[in-house]
Amino acid sequence: ERNMAITALTANFQQANSGTTNIQIRINGTPVGSADYLNVVTATGETRTDLNVPLVANDVVAVYVAGSSCKEPVVKLTTAYSVSL
Repeated sequence: ERNMAITALTANFQQANSGTTNIQIRINGTPVGSADYLNVVTATGETRTDLNVPLVANDVVAVYVAGSSCKEPVVKLTTAYSVSL
């Protein structure tokens, strides 16, 4: 177990959305930073690559997807090891 950081978030859906779908990251049950990290408006998906969300060993990460018609959401978190020098 190591300290890490979430560096990117990608989301897409089986079927087109009507309206916006919001993606929220929570660590240990608490929303992180901005309430919504990604607002997805197309089925082909969207990516946010400017994240730097720190994680420490044993953190529990949950991703919440909320939208009026999102079908079969697929969400990918990209992480990197945090290095202390």
